[in-house]
Amino acid sequence: MIRPGKRSKFPPPEAPSRAQREAEIMAAHPDDFGRWLTTQLRPGVCLWPRPEPADPAVSRFGGRPLAPEGWTWPDKDGEPMLFIAQIDCAALSGTAVASLLPSDGLLSFFGDPDISCGAGFGGGERYGAVYHWPSGTRLVLRDPPEPDVEIAPCAGLEFIETLVLPPLCARVVEAQAKGRLEDRDFRMRYPSERGVDKLADGTEVSPDDMSMLLGWAQWVQDEAYAIDSREKWRLLLQVGTYDNGIEDRWWGPGGSLYFMIREADLLARRFDRVEFDGQFT
Repeated sequence: MIRPGKRSKFPPPEAPSRAQREAEIMAAHPDDFGRWLTTQLRPGVCLWPRPEPADPAVSRFGGRPLAPEGWTWPDKDGEPMLFIAQIDCAALSGTAVASLLPSDGLLSFFGDPDISCGAGFGGGERYGAVYHWPSGTRLVLRDPPEPDVEIAPCAGLEFIETLVLPPLCARVVEAQAKGRLEDRDFRMRYPSERGVDKLADGTEVSPDDMSMLLGWAQWVQDEAYAIDSREKWRLLLQVGTYDNGIEDRWWGPGGSLYFMIREADLLARRFDRVEFDGQFT
């Protein structure tokens, strides 16, 4: 599951501007569908992995979590959850997504370890936990409550603002694309329009490699939380394969993890209602 990694050694890709994205979309789909697609571009922040940071209070994947004294490590049916990520909200100041999140403090993400490794199924609120600790809260590094609990490799994060399209399997896309979904050429062209999707050497980043804050969830298989339902689900955080230059962490096999939130709960900062799930190849 953990293999030597190289992605963090590359400089992060540069995200195209809205004008560039719209031009690319219209060049590929010069019709009503293309015009509709341009309206679906949603701001997101690509999380590009970097080497392990010296400061534990910055945005990062893995390592040991920072938490207040007296805090209880979350569990699923008595099994401690895996610490997956933390986001320094203040570092997002000035980005297009900043207004959707707290202006300061840390958002910390935990998930069911069985789902994380592809051995568990289901998902939902009880499978994950998200905490927001405002600036000024005294935080300390916490060890897992049991010695055999995994500590995922620690990687720093670099933020890349981008504009993201919904995946081809999203119901809103399927409704608009109609008969085009059977066209292999159409299906092959669509994924390249998601946004930040290539390394410096031209290697494409697949959905299971994608790590994204807000934007659109890039499902590995099928849409699990419909954004056009009455609940209006939104992606809060997607975590794909990452590395710190020494170790990789794969959510396997070939998977990606998702923290999903209802739009109303996002606006109300009800992170206790976030649902956690994973999809795998």
